Amino acid sequence: MRKTVSVILVLGLFIFGLHVAAQCQGKAAIKLEMVEKTGIIEVQAPAKGQKYSTVLLKVDKETFKLIPDKRAKGIMRKLEAQKGNEVTVKGTLLPADAKYPLPAIKVSYFSKSKVTPAATPAPKSGDQPQGFQ
Repeated sequence: MRKTVSVILVLGLFIFGLHVAAQCQGKAAIKLEMVEKTGIIEVQAPAKGQKYSTVLLKVDKETFKLIPDKRAKGIMRKLEAQKGNEVTVKGTLLPADAKYPLPAIKVSYFSKSKVTPAATPAPKSGDQPQGFQ
């Protein structure tokens, strides 16, 4: 009887170990890639039960949730200040899954995109600046 119980216990632990190993391999299979994306910053007020605002990056038809990298202190406040502006963010892409429906970028660096000033129209050939005749 004791041998039977010990054999069942050992087999159970072995199967449990295989299950845990398979789960770890599945998580390790997700490759984290560094990305650089340029888009418009949107800030949503904290939802009920949340402590912080949600910062989103709209890139054409894609939307990414921005979260801070551990090494980037105070970056979220700076990103929130860029609301409505076009910025380029660099960081690690975290793909969407069942728990988190939006893909996220763990931001390590960002810069405000340079907006090219609107070109001033050239004067017409017959126009001369005032004061010259």
